[in-house]
Amino acid sequence: MTATYQRIQVRIVRVGPDTTHVSVPTYADGQILVPVATFDLMSATGMTRAQLTGAALTATANVTATSDADVHLHDWQAPTSDTEADRIAAHEAGQREVAWGADLP
Repeated sequence: MTATYQRIQVRIVRVGPDTTHVSVPTYADGQILVPVATFDLMSATGMTRAQLTGAALTATANVTATSDADVHLHDWQAPTSDTEADRIAAHEAGQREVAWGADLP
């Protein structure tokens, strides 16, 4: 069977000093947790252990995995803040960004 990789949303369930356990909805409906090295996850996201606990992240995963070793979570991304998301959406919509205190035409 060929692996099929997609970007998916995952939930951090438990964060330990060495291993973090992640719920992956495409693997066993998220009921079986996938172990990930805590240090690797912290390095990839820039988040602390406290920030990771309960966090919703995105990662690229093998969505056809039949064992936790085959899920191969990588390319982690933390969600952007609402303010940053709004700025990006406005920019993509072609709206001009205005700094606070700037004079409007």
